[in-house]
Amino acid sequence: MIRLSIADKNRGLQGHVTLPASKSISNRALLLSQLCADGPAPLSNVADCEDTRVMREALFGSTGQQVNRSTGQQVNRSTSCSGDCTQRVDSLTSGLVDPTTIDVRGAGTAMRFLTAFFAQREGADVVLTGIERMKQRPIAPLVDALRALGADISYMEKDGCPPLHIRGCRLKGETICVDGSISSQYVSALLMIAPMTGASRLTLTGRIVSRPYIEMTRALMVHFGVQTTWENEHTLLIPSSTYRAKPLAIEGDWSAASYWLAFEALARQQGIPYDVTLNGLTTPSLQGDSVCAEFFKKSPIIVDFTDCPDLVQTMAVAYCLLGKPFVFTGTESLRIKETDRIAALITELGKLGYTLTYQDGTLEWNGKISSEASNQIATYNDHRMAMAFALAAMTHDAVCIEHPEVVSKSYPAFWEDLSSVGFKVETIDEK
Repeated sequence: MIRLSIADKNRGLQGHVTLPASKSISNRALLLSQLCADGPAPLSNVADCEDTRVMREALFGSTGQQVNRSTGQQVNRSTSCSGDCTQRVDSLTSGLVDPTTIDVRGAGTAMRFLTAFFAQREGADVVLTGIERMKQRPIAPLVDALRALGADISYMEKDGCPPLHIRGCRLKGETICVDGSISSQYVSALLMIAPMTGASRLTLTGRIVSRPYIEMTRALMVHFGVQTTWENEHTLLIPSSTYRAKPLAIEGDWSAASYWLAFEALARQQGIPYDVTLNGLTTPSLQGDSVCAEFFKKSPIIVDFTDCPDLVQTMAVAYCLLGKPFVFTGTESLRIKETDRIAALITELGKLGYTLTYQDGTLEWNGKISSEASNQIATYNDHRMAMAFALAAMTHDAVCIEHPEVVSKSYPAFWEDLSSVGFKVETIDEK
């Protein structure tokens, strides 16, 4: 556990922060690179976090056995994807008697993307598994869509959830259909492999969530030579074409930037000097979460998060600390993330004196504050809980964050960056 506070409020917070690369772009780029007909593409500034390491190990490991994280060249914020990232996954199709086990731990993006990738990889024989929470997260809509194309996928424990046993084969079909109301990752996974299946049409049913992530996928497919078009609001057309390797530099992560923009807004309100420069951001950006900059400029009371659900925790904590009542809609998908993020937010903000209500996808705070019960925040094995509640150090003398190591999922240097600009970050014993 760590205790977080501002070291000197008179001096405030100042310095330069190089944001981590976008893991959303990185994981898509890693998979698309592996699908290029002329060999993996040279990628630079690939995110160095748990989620992208899982993808790299699965796609570019040099043996048929599970790859150890320390094996091969590590990719950090400033280096290119080289070394083990130029190798193919032929070892996973070598006809081994026993399937290769790939543990994605808590990486939901990796689970969805790799399910589609290995399903179309002829000769692959893999088991995709993860932590206990991963074994509770739904994947049936993706599996059903892949099975309709001929995929050989079986559930090993609970129907509809990982772990999965996948025997790769040639997938064929003219049309792919998937529910777009649960996770855009199902859509992106299917969209990226569609050219390998001969499918010319991807139809999405239901209300489409996180549409900017689908647009991110489409933009990266264009970069690697495959152009898709919307036939109508729910149908994408995919031409018969081939991915071609092309260098790509990954953008800095706007989701990570959201915490810093919240720190700035809180510092301004509290009268704390703030002069922190963020390096690595791109505008305009492929990332839907870049909209976070507008939220702090306008501070709207009613916000629809259908397109950017990963910002809900940051904004809920920030708006409470800023004393701005809110109504957040489009939050349904948060119930099936790394944790039930709605329940986690309600519980932990309650400790700080903020009573939130939730009903039918709407999260609300009426502006009332009660006596705080605790400044010790649980993180639920969720990186965004840890980083969002770090904001409380701006208004509380000290806030304690349990299991701070969870930030390794997307922003491993988060606590070091906070320390570098003027936060006091102390390791203390768990109570």
